Amino acid sequence: MNAVREIRTTLANSATPNLGFGTGHLGSKVNRQQSVELLRAAFEAGIRYFDTARLYGQGSAEHFIAEALGRSRQDIILASKAGIIPWRSLTAQRVAGKLNKLLLRKSPAIDNKYNAFSIKELTSSLHTSLKALQTDYLDILLLHECTLEDAQRDDLRAWAEGLKKSGKIRCFGTAAVGSDSNDILAAPPNHINIMQCPDSLNTPADLPSQMVNDPSWFFVTHSHLAQVLPSHTESNQLSDNIRSFLEEYGVTDVRIQDLAALLIKLGCARNPNGVVLFSASSTERLRSTIRDVCDNKHSNSQILEIAEGLRRLTA
Repeated sequence: MNAVREIRTTLANSATPNLGFGTGHLGSKVNRQQSVELLRAAFEAGIRYFDTARLYGQGSAEHFIAEALGRSRQDIILASKAGIIPWRSLTAQRVAGKLNKLLLRKSPAIDNKYNAFSIKELTSSLHTSLKALQTDYLDILLLHECTLEDAQRDDLRAWAEGLKKSGKIRCFGTAAVGSDSNDILAAPPNHINIMQCPDSLNTPADLPSQMVNDPSWFFVTHSHLAQVLPSHTESNQLSDNIRSFLEEYGVTDVRIQDLAALLIKLGCARNPNGVVLFSASSTERLRSTIRDVCDNKHSNSQILEIAEGLRRLTA
């Protein structure tokens, strides 16, 4: 059994086979204690896929995962990313910030380093991630915000194959955005078999059906609430036209989280054999989201029909 099939089997045997927990907000929007509680609550609720990156929380998200889930390492799928170096890891910027603080000057503009795809940078990033996660290997390593040209590089292909042979990673893929994601979907390099990409209501990912149904391929989608919740809610309430429309399908007493759950269900309907990422900032919201997404009140065809109606309303 190859690595992708083993990952599919691990997830299929979980209570939430299509859901993964995204950790991009850990260490930034939620603190260490809250992060650890969220990760443990996700695991207890059946989540087995955890998505992170060297960038997240300026490196702290990976540490939180180790603290929360270290004892459960063999029971989870860990996916991390390399290619964006958090500014706190950049020595020159860190020193400049401290020096300016000592001199009571205004801090200089500090930013992360993007396009860090040299073999040296990628190797350093991977080793740092493994140390932070307190693990000997990653189930999945993704190139963070790469282009098709990055993914096609021969030296990068050889590097990834070497990591697989050494046991440092099990699978290798891309985590591109925007037009870069579409370019990779249209012409995937043959050494890539995992893709992570955005998939929102009004900007759906064009996942080729033959690849979605191919057991050697694995898709991870995210950003399912983008373009809908931020722009079509008022005072944390759904607009009347969305509320009325959803009530036609039996979704009554509609709350913001009900629409969020429907949009995540849509992601699952579009990507039935992969993973749909979601996040939450409280354990209560996390548990209710999982419960609502897994309630089986609507079939996939109904979810797709509802989505088409929502798309027209929010376009």
